[in-house]
Amino acid sequence: MDTEPLLSICIPTYNRANWLAASLQSLIPQVVACDGDVELVVSDNCSTDSTQSILEEYSTCQFFRGHRNSVNVGGTPNMHILASSLAQGKYFWVFGDDDTVLEGSVEHIVDLLRKFPDTDLAYVNYSNWIPQPGETAPSIELIQSTEVCGSARLDDFPLKTVAELVGMDNNCFAPTCSIVVRRSVGSELFADSAVLGISGAASILPHVVFIANNMLKRPALHIGRRCVFGANSISWDELLPIYAVKYMPDLFDLFEHNGCAREAIDPLRDHLLNNSTRRMIRMLRGVNVENRSEFSIWYFVWRFRSHKTMWKMLPKVIILWAISFSPAGLQKIIERSLSARSNKFRRRRRTA
Repeated sequence: MDTEPLLSICIPTYNRANWLAASLQSLIPQVVACDGDVELVVSDNCSTDSTQSILEEYSTCQFFRGHRNSVNVGGTPNMHILASSLAQGKYFWVFGDDDTVLEGSVEHIVDLLRKFPDTDLAYVNYSNWIPQPGETAPSIELIQSTEVCGSARLDDFPLKTVAELVGMDNNCFAPTCSIVVRRSVGSELFADSAVLGISGAASILPHVVFIANNMLKRPALHIGRRCVFGANSISWDELLPIYAVKYMPDLFDLFEHNGCAREAIDPLRDHLLNNSTRRMIRMLRGVNVENRSEFSIWYFVWRFRSHKTMWKMLPKVIILWAISFSPAGLQKIIERSLSARSNKFRRRRRTA
């Protein structure tokens, strides 16, 4: 590529050939249509399936590059390789191999980056979905019927600072597909986790920690149009309990400590509390959950003691603590009751 592209779309992947093929199928036509403004780079983390065959199949496509690590360096370090070494664009966008870009989205993002050239971080709106066995992309019907997005704001607008963006996304930039970052200021976005394994928020979500520590005063852009459908795959589902009830509160505290307004962060805390029942059930039972030992239910109560939402849910928390010592049969009965109440709350929120 003779000239620097405006945007590098970066896909880390490992042993998910079917997912990668579906993702590339949605991306390649849009990348080619941008005629050099966008490049697509895939970093294969030494896969043992047919991933390499897929990269070879697309190797002749314009504005596409495939890279293969000689050894598996770990998921987050693979993202770091993409952002710090392989990407050549002015901006980079780390896009999951199980994410689906919606039609016209790449061109829309490029147009806005050109319209607002001072942007250092652009927030990209998205929705999540839970794939069923055999599915590698959301159906048109699902896309059309899904209304819940990361941000409730569906318009595009610039902001003076990234700090003003923080309270707009319920997931606090956790999905990497939700942020486009200027490479000259964010190439170390994924550098905090240089080892395999999970240990604290800086390892599971190093990009969010980097944003909180280094980018809150940078110019920002909110892209409200939904551009991505991100899949909550099985591997990510294993991390959701510790992520929701331990690491997210840590990140909220970090953002507030570094200057974000409390009135912007507190609604995120309330949203987390209102959706934490299932996660705490899994944490307390310790079934297929990473880093169960890091979670204390009473510390969780203590850190949210100033929130009315916590006091409303305190009886439920006490029940959760009690059932962790109860016979398995009784646990299941109580869990079903609590989960049903949580589902009723979520349905009420959607219709409000």
